[in-house]
Amino acid sequence: FLGKDSTRYQNTVLVNKEVYDAVHNFKKGKKEGVDLFDKLDTSNLNAHLKK
Repeated sequence: FLGKDSTRYQNTVLVNKEVYDAVHNFKKGKKEGVDLFDKLDTSNLNAHLKK
C-alpha cells in the first residue's frame, strides 16, 4: 500500500492458519484492487477504540 507520504510499503510476514483463513475470508467476493477492509474508515476505527 502507499503510506502517508506515498512511499510504497511492502513486507512479508508469517501468520498462523487462523489469521490466514480470516484474511482469505475477507477477500472472498472482492475484485482485485478493492480494499480488504473497505467498510472500515478512520472515524469508525477511532470510535471503536475509544470504547
